[in-house]
Amino acid sequence: MRLAEMLSYADIDQLHQLASTYACDCNINSKNELIQSLLTSIKRDSNITEQLETLKKEELHFLMYIVFDSRTSFTLEDLRAKAKFSYIQDLDRDTYRKLVSVALKKGWIFRGLSKNAGSSFQVPEDMRQRWAKLILRMELGDQPKYQEPSFYRDEGYALVQDLQQLLTYIERHQPPLTSEGVIYKRNQQQIMELMAVQEELVEKGGWRFGYGRHFREYPDRFSLLYDFCYYRGYLKEDPGACLWLTPQAEEARQLPHEVLSTELYKFWLRVYKRPISGLPMFARLIGKAAEAWVSEEVLVEMLGTKIRSYYYDKEESIARNRILKMMVHLGLLRKGLLEEEVWGFQTTTIGRNLLESVEGYVMKDIVLDRKVEKP
Repeated sequence: MRLAEMLSYADIDQLHQLASTYACDCNINSKNELIQSLLTSIKRDSNITEQLETLKKEELHFLMYIVFDSRTSFTLEDLRAKAKFSYIQDLDRDTYRKLVSVALKKGWIFRGLSKNAGSSFQVPEDMRQRWAKLILRMELGDQPKYQEPSFYRDEGYALVQDLQQLLTYIERHQPPLTSEGVIYKRNQQQIMELMAVQEELVEKGGWRFGYGRHFREYPDRFSLLYDFCYYRGYLKEDPGACLWLTPQAEEARQLPHEVLSTELYKFWLRVYKRPISGLPMFARLIGKAAEAWVSEEVLVEMLGTKIRSYYYDKEESIARNRILKMMVHLGLLRKGLLEEEVWGFQTTTIGRNLLESVEGYVMKDIVLDRKVEKP
C-alpha cells in the first residue's frame, strides 16, 4: 500500500502527530488538507535527506532494517527485534519500544488497517523504495565509476559443484575420522585438490567457533559445505571410524543447481545470523550498494558501524571474512581488481535474484556448534 492510501486510512491523532513532526503549515482540522500537506512534506527528497542526516545512529539503523526487508508488514515483535539489532549493545525493552514509537511519529510505519491486523504494522511501499535509494546515496557518498575490471572472480555455481565433489569423495573413500568426528588433514587436502575453489587448511591453535559444527577444524567455505550436507542428512559420522554417505544424499544429485544454490544461501543465513545479528539486512544492503562495482573498503566501512563484534571476531573481520567473502563463495558477489591494490565487488545475476526472493528474517536460526571453545 502506498503512502497516500495509508494517510487516508490513518486516524486523526496520528495525522496530527505527523503534522507536528514535519511542521506542516496547514489547516489541521481539514483531513484532506492535512493529508495533502503531509504527502508533500514526507515525499520531498530534500526533506527525506535532511531527516536522514539528523537521525540518531540507532534510528537510521532501524529505518534500514525496515526498508531493506522485502516485507511491508511486520508484527510488533518483528519491530522490537529490529530495534534490538539497531543498537550495538543490548539495552532494556523500553528503549526498543521507544524506537518503534519514533518510527510511528515519523511515518515510517503505520498501524495495520484491517480488523484482523491485530498488532501488525505496515510500511508504505513507495516510500520504502525512496528511503532505500537515499540511504544508499548517503551511506556510499560520491563513489568513482569503475570500469569493468580486467580480472575478477565470479564463482557462480562452484559451491554446488564442489558439494557434488565432496559427496563423491565420501562415497568412494569413506574417509576415516578422529575420535572427535573430524576428517584427517591428509583427507581434507585430497578433497581440496578436487574442488574448484581451494582453501588453506586450518592450523592448530587460535580460536574458531560460532559458525558451524567443525568450524574450528575446517576452512570457512568447506565448513559451510560440510555442515550443509550434515544438516540435510547426506552424511553420517562415526567418530573414531569413518564418514559415510547416506541414501538421502541422492537428493543433492537430483536437485537443479539453482535450487541447491538457493538452499545453500538460506543455510548460510540461518547459521551465520545467530553470531551476526541483522545479517539478512546486511546482505540486502550490500546487494544494492554493489549494483555497480564498489570498493571493498567502502563496503567494510559501511558495515563496520552496524556490526556487533562476536567474541574475538571483530567488526572488520566479520565484514570481510564472514559476510563479503562468503557472499562471493555463494555466488552472490563477484570480486575484481578495480585499480592497483583496490579490490571491489559487484552483485551477480544469481545474487540479485536470491537477495530479492529470499527473506532471511522469517527463517529460524540453526545452531550447529558442538561447543564454544575459547583459546
